[in-house]
Amino acid sequence: EVEHCIAARDFVKLEAFCDNLDSLEPRRRRRAMLEICRGDDDVAIPLLARGLARGVVEDVGSEIWRVLLTKLRDHAEIIDASLDGPVGELTPIYARAAGELARRDTVPALLRLLESERDEALLETVIAALGALGDVRASSPLLEFLGMDVAHPLRLAAARALTGVASPDGDEGLWRAVQTGDDVALAILDVWVARGDARSWLLVNRALESGTTR
Repeated sequence: EVEHCIAARDFVKLEAFCDNLDSLEPRRRRRAMLEICRGDDDVAIPLLARGLARGVVEDVGSEIWRVLLTKLRDHAEIIDASLDGPVGELTPIYARAAGELARRDTVPALLRLLESERDEALLETVIAALGALGDVRASSPLLEFLGMDVAHPLRLAAARALTGVASPDGDEGLWRAVQTGDDVALAILDVWVARGDARSWLLVNRALESGTTR
């Protein structure tokens, strides 16, 4: 049935099928997802993303993710359109893909999401993508986010993301955050250690000598 729907490009039935994948026994579910993977990219990509977003393919999630990334490499415009458009259930999927596929053109869209969104799960994905992209344009926004009154896991995510994007000019903001002495401060020390340049090691030694971290 899945193969027939794919050949007929019956998106309504295919979306309904994907929404009910968790009702199938594992072998049939795996076979159905493999059939979708073989479909044309314009059919398969949204269906695979939908299945991942709704968590109905957890037993084959890593395989489906690899297939989705492979298809998206040739269709970066889908990532761009999703992140530039209204926020929806597929936004976290495409934000993660932007980071893993090094889509630096998406940085402005990701920064808009960082500024406007309040959903913690989406924000954590956006922050991780910005860290993976390593674009200096994200340095100041992430530093500002780090100083905001947001959930602790988000502050930790921002500190870790700065490993790839923080510039020496941003170290003053990081130093202020180090004064908390909590695990966010330890994450920032990890940022400096990971960067490994002379200035970063100077800041690490300064923090250790000041007793800011224990």
